[in-house]
Amino acid sequence: DGNACTTSDACKGNVCLGGAKLPCDDGNACTDDSCDPKSACVFKHNTKACNDGNGCTTNDVCNSGNCTGPTPCAKDGLCNGSGATASCACKPGYVGNGYVCQDADECLLGTAGCHSTTTCNNTAGSFQCACKVGVQNCDGTLSNGCESDPATDNKHCGGCGSPCATNQTCVNKVCVSSAGQVVFSSPGTFSFIT
Repeated sequence: DGNACTTSDACKGNVCLGGAKLPCDDGNACTDDSCDPKSACVFKHNTKACNDGNGCTTNDVCNSGNCTGPTPCAKDGLCNGSGATASCACKPGYVGNGYVCQDADECLLGTAGCHSTTTCNNTAGSFQCACKVGVQNCDGTLSNGCESDPATDNKHCGGCGSPCATNQTCVNKVCVSSAGQVVFSSPGTFSFIT
């Protein structure tokens, strides 16, 4: 019948009649399917909203006949799982919905767990505990705090690993003889060591 959009054409009398319509469905949501009587099926690309089957993308749209998710997980996010059940979540140390993540200030939130002899310093995605002024961490473990005062600790006088001798006492970061001495710690003040 001269129409490319019909199949099984048959003649009836002297007339050619078009048969069933040509099925023009490519199963792709990113094409608008139609039939041109001169050229048959036409699958024109569209820009409709779609679902790319990846749970870690949002705002999926059709582009050049393919469904793509232009909004992936955030730079500080992770894609957990695969396919349609996948989801974005923020990395440890960050808060948000996985598509938008920002640093969680563990110090401000009180979740850092720094010892009372330390100060908490927030960093991107984490935190650091540091000894407060006047104390030092001589055992290398900040989780139990900064245990030594370099001005008075006989085991670490003036600094870690600097012990005073058996007959000495640490005064103002200096090991001094213990028995019966007067020690001037600053102008106008003194201590008597017994």
